[in-house]
Amino acid sequence: MSLQLRVHRFDLPTRHPFTISRETITVQSTVIAELTDGAHSGYGEATASTYYDYSSAEICNALDGVRKLVESSRWGEPAELWHQLHP
Repeated sequence: MSLQLRVHRFDLPTRHPFTISRETITVQSTVIAELTDGAHSGYGEATASTYYDYSSAEICNALDGVRKLVESSRWGEPAELWHQLHP
């Protein structure tokens, strides 16, 4: 199975400000990862977080770091790809 990894980055405005003790958010930076074989696609989502110290740029860099392995790997079940990414 040959896959292509596509990364989609969005800044999504919230309907209302979201406030917690550490910050108020009015725009949520979001990264959508898409794996596609051309006929079917699967999606995953990650949001930037100051609490966890992850920016959308860092999330995109992490995905770019595994792109070559993901796109060149051959596997039948998702667990096989997982084991290739995390030996």
